[in-house]
Amino acid sequence: LLPSFRISLDYHKYMFTKKQIHPVSEYIFKNSSSTDTIFVWGFADYYYVESQRMPASRYNYCNFLTGMICWTNHHPRINTDYAIIPGAWEHFLREMEENKPKFIVDTSPANLWNFGKYPMSRYPALSKIIKDYYILDPYFSGNKHPNNVTIYVRTSN
Repeated sequence: LLPSFRISLDYHKYMFTKKQIHPVSEYIFKNSSSTDTIFVWGFADYYYVESQRMPASRYNYCNFLTGMICWTNHHPRINTDYAIIPGAWEHFLREMEENKPKFIVDTSPANLWNFGKYPMSRYPALSKIIKDYYILDPYFSGNKHPNNVTIYVRTSN
């Protein structure tokens, strides 16, 4: 995908070798191959690094898709649609189609970095991708997991 991200991934892979890996990252690592991509909905890029999986989209953070600007408009009552980057959704949907991530990690149920105000169901095109190609992963499905993230696994092309 992006050469600079590959370099960063190699560096972070080295840096994380002796630290505890997040259970979500460990699960993805153990249940996917090195050629699989993943997508994380929210603001949690460490899942890419720790799982050693490339992102399915250039949007490692979903701020361009949601309009969230950290530390300024993250309050739940502030509508951030005004800050969605023009063309971002078109790029994102094309990349999701091309790269077909094996897992989609939804951090909105956990409200990581205030992403609770952006449930994936709020975005019809993303909801359609989930509905058409993914199922809830039985191990990580919302309230069953202590971190309250949800993981979807791809079922078809």
